[in-house]
Amino acid sequence: MSDLPERRISRREFEAVIQRAAELASSEPEAGDAGFTEAEVLRIARDVGLSPHHVERALAEVRWRAEGE
Repeated sequence: MSDLPERRISRREFEAVIQRAAELASSEPEAGDAGFTEAEVLRIARDVGLSPHHVERALAEVRWRAEGE
């Protein structure tokens, strides 16, 4: 576990931290592009407190955008 103090963060800060951590992780050379299954995405989202409904909607939106490119 981390030695960070037990400080509460806002929802906006939470989203910014998760987004930035994902950016940093994807920039690592050993990250590769193996990707994630949708089940893994849902499990990870649940672990960080995100609603499966919201994650499923986001997955659909991302798929829709990718089809339009």
